[in-house]
Amino acid sequence: MQRQRFESLWQDRDIRFDAQSSELSFRSGEKLIEQWPKVEDTKGNTGEIGRLAVTNLRLIWQSLQKPRINLSIGLSCISTLTSRMIHTKLRGKNESLYMMTKVNGTRYEFIFISLEPIPGVSKDIIDMVSRICKAYVQTKLFRDLRLRSAIMSIDQKQLKMLPSEQIYNVINGVWNLSSDQGNLGTMYLTNIRIVWHANINELFNISLPYIQIRNVKVRDSKFGLALVIESSELSGGYVLGFRVDPVDKLNSVYEELNNLYMVHVANPDFGVHQSLTMAGMDFTVNSSTNNAGEFDDPNSMMFMNRSTENAGNYNELFDENGDNEETRKSGHNSISGYDPVLAYLAEDESSEKRTHQWTYDPNIGLSIENIKDGFTIESLWEVVENVNSSSK
Repeated sequence: MQRQRFESLWQDRDIRFDAQSSELSFRSGEKLIEQWPKVEDTKGNTGEIGRLAVTNLRLIWQSLQKPRINLSIGLSCISTLTSRMIHTKLRGKNESLYMMTKVNGTRYEFIFISLEPIPGVSKDIIDMVSRICKAYVQTKLFRDLRLRSAIMSIDQKQLKMLPSEQIYNVINGVWNLSSDQGNLGTMYLTNIRIVWHANINELFNISLPYIQIRNVKVRDSKFGLALVIESSELSGGYVLGFRVDPVDKLNSVYEELNNLYMVHVANPDFGVHQSLTMAGMDFTVNSSTNNAGEFDDPNSMMFMNRSTENAGNYNELFDENGDNEETRKSGHNSISGYDPVLAYLAEDESSEKRTHQWTYDPNIGLSIENIKDGFTIESLWEVVENVNSSSK
């Protein structure tokens, strides 16, 4: 079986403005849960009608007339989700979906209004997004690496199973090589993750989903041949070493782990729809699409602060065209001088406050801001070249 190319999981933990079509395309395992065809992005694109879709990883808003204007908001970035009554000169008084988000230390806020004439659609959007966010929070073990967490049942001394999880192999006598002496423990191989815990202290453990594994191999170490697992940069970039005796057993564990890894990453289970089903939500998960916008058109823990009854007020001053001053300054609806990020900064945020991490790049001889996982300096130059060529 040919090894799968590693695909970084960024969709649920990043916010991207005016993303490329390839970034809006659903990754493997991402599934459309619900969508609404007429939703306004009031914060950054007042007056622009777009489609709002929510998947098991993120929210996507895309303008219907100008598809290049879009948003991708990872569910992990949402810190506050509320219902607010807002009043604008263009739309009047409406119930809106208000979200406060945070990524890389910077806070952004988003406001969405349903433009459907049918009563209750706004409330349906708020309720659905809230339930999906709650399900996302409850299923982090499907997606995130965990160290020294309560993954074992204290009474029965067994692994706490995730919904739809199946144990394929329990391997005793596995040494974790994180210390000079090593720690003897037990390894579990399931259809979703690899788990190891020490025998003398079950709180000394690790739970690593296959989706966060960058590489699996067998190589030599000071303890002899070892099973080496490299985690993704987003999960901390750990290099984990395990010794399994004898060598034949080590090779067998490697083959089984490698096969389970490749099967899972080809169609990963992120756990969200499992949680929604267990909560009694009846829905049909839509399949992913190949191109951006081609949805099936029907016409440590994040704190969810959903307050429909005690809704706050949000007022903006708009000009005669319905554009507020912040939108005009950012130019999100214009072609020249447009920076979509500024329109969404929270009130107490500014570009001067943002902290940047720098690293030296010997290829260009300059210090540059750290590039996000999944990007390279070459790919960034390709974007510049494409923009220049299209403008000629």
